[in-house]
Amino acid sequence: MAWNRLIVFVVLLFFCSAVPLLANNNVLVTFEEPLKGVKEEVVKIYPSVQRELSQLFNTTISARIHIHLMTHNEFIKITKNRYISAFAVPARHTIVINYSRMKNFYMMKETLKHELCHLFVFKIAEVKPPRWVDEGFCQWVTSGISEIILGRTEETLRRAVFSDRLIPISKLTTFPSDKVGLSLAYEESKNFTGFLIKNYGEKRFVDFIKGFRGQDSTEDLFLKTFGISLPEAERQWINSLKGGSQVVRFIAEHIYEILFFLGALLTVVGFIVLLLRKRAMKKMEEYWDEEEENIC
Repeated sequence: MAWNRLIVFVVLLFFCSAVPLLANNNVLVTFEEPLKGVKEEVVKIYPSVQRELSQLFNTTISARIHIHLMTHNEFIKITKNRYISAFAVPARHTIVINYSRMKNFYMMKETLKHELCHLFVFKIAEVKPPRWVDEGFCQWVTSGISEIILGRTEETLRRAVFSDRLIPISKLTTFPSDKVGLSLAYEESKNFTGFLIKNYGEKRFVDFIKGFRGQDSTEDLFLKTFGISLPEAERQWINSLKGGSQVVRFIAEHIYEILFFLGALLTVVGFIVLLLRKRAMKKMEEYWDEEEENIC
């Protein structure tokens, strides 16, 4: 994915003068010709989104942000990825959005906010933190909205919890490329981040992000910030996922599948019982036939 983003950035640099643009002191919007009607919408959205994140992170980004809007076909052609709808290149203050995936004003605003959040995370950390930190917090900021288009990622997490197939948080420095693995990685990051913020507060997590400026390992920084080791926090988080409410919710959401499975299971059991009964009766009949022959 890093190579794809680099390619996109090179392409944007090469074609920047060839595409229409709309700019002010805070934002530069470039776009493909078919999207010229939406440029003002993005410029209108940006100030409020930037203001919200500045208040959250208690800082601002002085550099002008470059937002590039693309049509679906061109976005897929360059990224080679059908699972994402946008991405950010923090070091270049650049955001690229597949505008064709933006179904409404709200989705556009939250997607822009999510990608701009990545730029703020990079600014206060001064490096790229582990991906679960970056994606987890930016999803939390946008109430779960992310750049991936994969349907119900919560479902992927619940299935992983019940089958003990969660990806260890320490392994989420990068994300898998397959659909299921990517979906699980995003959902784990969001859920674990939410767990930490619920228990330790938003400010503590922002301090955790800022701590990456130093030379501490993630594990040492985590212990220093939260007063608990990463493995222990992960264990507590997993226990919370396996709590009774999660079980009830899983059963409620899958009641029809469960009933269908039980019905099918009972049918199979009934068939086996009937088969065994027929075999037993056949053996009994053979026994009595032998007895009658012996009597004769």
